[in-house]
Amino acid sequence: MQTALMAAVYLILLLVGPSLVHAAPYTCSNTTCVLPECLCPSLNPPAGLSLEDTPQFVLLTYQGALTDRIATMLSELNYSNPNGCPMKSTLYLSSEYTDFYRTEQLYSLEHDIADFTMDLFTSRDSDNETWTEQINGCRSTLSVYANVPLQAINGFRAPELIFNEAMFDVLGRGDFEHDSSIFEPIGLSISPSVHQQVWPYTLDNGVAQVCWSGTCPSKTYPGLWEIPMYIYNNDNGTPFYPSAVFEPSATYEELLDLLKRNLLHRSQGNKAPMGVWLSQFWADRPDHMRAVRDFLSYAESQGVWFVTASQLVSWMRAPRKLSEMHEWSPVNCSLSSPRAAATSCSQLQSDVNQVNAKKGVVGLNTGGPGSDPVNCTYPHGYFRVCGSCPSTYPTPNLPAYACASSSSSSS
Repeated sequence: MQTALMAAVYLILLLVGPSLVHAAPYTCSNTTCVLPECLCPSLNPPAGLSLEDTPQFVLLTYQGALTDRIATMLSELNYSNPNGCPMKSTLYLSSEYTDFYRTEQLYSLEHDIADFTMDLFTSRDSDNETWTEQINGCRSTLSVYANVPLQAINGFRAPELIFNEAMFDVLGRGDFEHDSSIFEPIGLSISPSVHQQVWPYTLDNGVAQVCWSGTCPSKTYPGLWEIPMYIYNNDNGTPFYPSAVFEPSATYEELLDLLKRNLLHRSQGNKAPMGVWLSQFWADRPDHMRAVRDFLSYAESQGVWFVTASQLVSWMRAPRKLSEMHEWSPVNCSLSSPRAAATSCSQLQSDVNQVNAKKGVVGLNTGGPGSDPVNCTYPHGYFRVCGSCPSTYPTPNLPAYACASSSSSSS
């Protein structure tokens, strides 16, 4: 569905132009919109940094349900930053079909856990109540059963990148830090070329981009950052495939070349961040994942800085020169710290507490003291947790905070 949808939307844009889907006239003043809380969209690095002083960032994200197989695949992507610390990813997770035990493991290794709605049943027509149930329900469910503090789940991506104003209203009320739902096509939005792509910006003055897969909001959302969904492009600026962000029908050689070219576009251009946007589609195709692994190895050799979405926002708020990145605390680590997650729930709780302390967030301490996770089985599905099972499977109408905790459903 996603492939056909994005191809159709892209064709429509080529035929009718971007005016039909653009937000209201956009203005932003650099004199009133200033860091660290506000930033106008720009083709230049923030805070007046020169290109030579600007790090080249690469974000690795995954969106969907975190199954045991997906968690294993992500854990095997062992690449490092120039300071020797391991790469971290950003996981936009749905609560349905997610293994909360594996989610807690990845959080304990400092991967970002972000929101992707409970069951993905949202659309351009979804109302405020639906978005509230889907976004807040997913956030609370991930927090309670994966033992991730609510304030640490501060990013969001819309399923299939389909959104509307009601979605942004919920994010604005919910104290989210960033959204990453708006495609950024070359020449059809505010990025004029492959070497000049817009940097992340805040929505204090509304959305500046063309909303080609959703409905642009007419309101402003002070302090909410937008991390554009950059499309992979050929050298001339046209998308390699209209839907190449999520479902590229490419060979291993084509995909590896595409990823390398898009990194080169940035490193030889304005240093805008590059995203590697993984989904279940990629995980099901060995050649695609082989291309991703080989690309990440290549990017590592080029001295890029792998960051999570929250780390990127932290850097945008207070930019550091390339020469200062080795000492920048968000990407620092103890090289003796574990690079594999604990398997016992008691040790996992201890590791999570250390991550919470580093992030400055307060944990729920819902993890169980036992050695093994508990299997929770329901007619609708199952998952694993450290702790006890809820009596009811979490749904938008009955998210985590409404489910009474009970061990009667465990097996």
